[in-house]
Parts: sequence; C-alpha cells; structure tokens
Amino acid sequence: IKSDWFPSISAGYGYNFVSNMNGYSPTSASLIADSKGALSSKSWMVGLQWDNAFVKANAAGVAFGQPSYATCPGAQSAQCQPFLVEWFYRIQATDNISITPTLFYGSSINNGGGASNASAYTGLGGVIQTTFKF
Repeated sequence: IKSDWFPSISAGYGYNFVSNMNGYSPTSASLIADSKGALSSKSWMVGLQWDNAFVKANAAGVAFGQPSYATCPGAQSAQCQPFLVEWFYRIQATDNISITPTLFYGSSINNGGGASNASAYTGLGGVIQTTFKF
C-alpha cells in the first residue's frame, strides 16, 4: 500500500523459549527466578514509513522496539531491557541512485547477557547508505 500523509506500518514480535540450558531445566517459578542464565528471550518492533515525504520519490521513516533480550535476575534487570529507535530519510537522487542518512539511538544495551560483570551502554550513532541500481 502506498502511503501519503498516513504512514505504512510494519510490526513484529519474536519469542524464544529455552527448555534445557546445559542440562539445567528448572521446573518451578522459584528455580527460574534464581537461575543465572536466560530461559527465554523476546523482541519486538514497530516501524512507520511515509512515501513521497517532502519531495516526490523520497521517503522518511522511524522504527522503534527492543532487540532480542532476556529478563535478567536481580539488580541487573534494568540492563536487560534494551531499547532502540531509528530515523531515516531516503533521498532519490536519480532513477538509479538513492542516499539514505540514518540516525539510531540505543539505551541499556547489555553486552554480558546478565552475567555479574555485564555492562550496558547508551548511545547515538549514524550512517549514510548509498544504493546504486543497475
């Protein structure tokens, strides 16, 4: 569906349940809460895109959500709730060339999966993508 003032909408959700971690398979809620490893992970996203944004053939969009993450036990649970958002504007320079500057922001991105030495970071980044069609 082509969008004008109303955006096209994309959405997704993922869930992964791990039933046996290296031979460890807790059977009660208390054992699951006390476990040091993740027993499941999930992710979700929602994206909006406007075609012909400001100029015909250009597009603008935003996407936000959480990448695959697991609930961590104890005090580190805040580090296990990552969030990402991305903004882009695709410029159709010619029929065969498009340029897409993109900004993205991530918060509480965890590099240790709930381990005791895990750390989380928050940051802003950007990229410029150029696409050539032959």
